[in-house]
Amino acid sequence: MNIPGKASIWSLAAISALLLPAALSRPLLAVGLSLNLVVALLLILDSVVLRKTTLRITPEFPLRGEMGTPLQLAYRIENLSARRTIITLEQPWPAGLPGESPPIHLAIAPRESILTSLAITPAVRGPLQLKPAIITMSLPMPWALRRTTGPQPPAIRIYPNLRDIRRFEVLRQHHALAMMGLHQRRILGSGREFEQLRDYLPDDDFRDINWKSSAHHQRLMTNVFQVERQQDVLLCLDAGRMMANSIGTRTMLDCAIDAAIMLGHVAIRQNDRVGALVFRQSVTAFIKPSGSSLAMRHVLDALADCQAEMVYPSYAAMAAAIRLRQNKRCMIFLFTDLNDPQLAENLLDSAVLLRHRHLLKVVSLRDTLLDRIADGPISTTSHFFQAIAARKLVTERDSRKRKLSMAGASLIEANADTLTLGVINAYLAIKSRQLA
Repeated sequence: MNIPGKASIWSLAAISALLLPAALSRPLLAVGLSLNLVVALLLILDSVVLRKTTLRITPEFPLRGEMGTPLQLAYRIENLSARRTIITLEQPWPAGLPGESPPIHLAIAPRESILTSLAITPAVRGPLQLKPAIITMSLPMPWALRRTTGPQPPAIRIYPNLRDIRRFEVLRQHHALAMMGLHQRRILGSGREFEQLRDYLPDDDFRDINWKSSAHHQRLMTNVFQVERQQDVLLCLDAGRMMANSIGTRTMLDCAIDAAIMLGHVAIRQNDRVGALVFRQSVTAFIKPSGSSLAMRHVLDALADCQAEMVYPSYAAMAAAIRLRQNKRCMIFLFTDLNDPQLAENLLDSAVLLRHRHLLKVVSLRDTLLDRIADGPISTTSHFFQAIAARKLVTERDSRKRKLSMAGASLIEANADTLTLGVINAYLAIKSRQLA
């Protein structure tokens, strides 16, 4: 699309201003009309020239990014014509991105290629699809402008912020994980995983005698156990309506995903196998636990696109999928929100089904506002009734916690800031005590 340029607009405005006092003079009027005609011809000429000007615009975008981390988006612009061209590039932003980047102004010589970039800071996980850039072209004397759009840029997958993982790796290499708040524990006991049979010795534990093998070999045989090095860790994430609640600038699901990814990375470093399960009304993603180098990449890909939906989660569907697909005993870390009494009751039935084969840890964010109101000062009548209601809800929450423990599942409650450390320390405690 061609539009008048600044030179055309200012020239026409100046000529029109000069013609106002000379409107009664025919010679001056004729001169003014002639000048207007010249400007119109220049406008048409520039429009024709710009139509023949060819630009090649190539978006060179990264395929991945992280929430809260600046992302550089590059455009390569090549001038394939024999004329010097002035270019203005404007990138439309989607509603989820804060702020806008100012237009980029460039002057490209004939046959020249220029690489220009702009920065954005993603605030939402999942695929980020930007609209094509708007390109405005003009000649050095801008009698006319030509406006067009660039090619459709590729989608960028936005992952959760991985800075905690990078910090963990630095501290692990320097044996300083205590600076991160992680409590390394020595593994107790002799292990529970069978290794081999051998002849019984006087110092062996009488309880380790294998009576069936002893009868077969006609001599006492004992079981030799080793510490389990590889265990299965399954990260289960509730993506239902309660997880869409906001905590500051993030949602509860964002906090849960950050903690789950960090836990998965630590488990891989402990030589465990890591998998993931995402569910709402049904199971939407299941990644079987694996200890390969690509295990966390598969988990990251599944959790990066996970978004909460306004539906009730089905713990029964989660339990059925685990019983069907996960035959080996594993540690299950279920990230959910138990502030809804009905959801807590539904979880009790599923916890009973899972406890016979697996170790279940339920991770729930603590409602800090509820605790603050329940423990806060009472200065007015309104505060009194709010405190009474909050204390009743806290009592009900503690009751659900006891019921969950009786059903065979333990509950980890923490604030958004301490959730990751609480989950990882609980995992390390399980490993040290060989409970899984």
